[in-house]
Amino acid sequence: MPRPKSSKSREARQPSSAIQHLLVLVEDIRTEVRRIAEGHSTLERKIEQFRIEVNARINDLENRMNLGFREVFQRLDRLEQRMDRAEQELGHIKQAVLESAKRLETHEQAHAR
Repeated sequence: MPRPKSSKSREARQPSSAIQHLLVLVEDIRTEVRRIAEGHSTLERKIEQFRIEVNARINDLENRMNLGFREVFQRLDRLEQRMDRAEQELGHIKQAVLESAKRLETHEQAHAR
């Protein structure tokens, strides 16, 4: 006659409800960890894309600023050159005026006698 299976051996093969609940919780935790990892990966990609865009904008601004400064410095150089020429011309005019004043003084002294 076959031996009747004991209820204990069936219970040993089937997890208790507490263990089943624990297994469900573990699976839920795994699912949440996967979601967090996927979200983290998505954020990393978005941050990297943002960094690339910001660097491109910064490089563009630097290029524009360099071009602007180059133009300003070129204009400043031209103004300095014009100022140098004006100072030279003014020096020539001053010299001519002084020479004329000296001749006039000499002429006035000669006619005053």
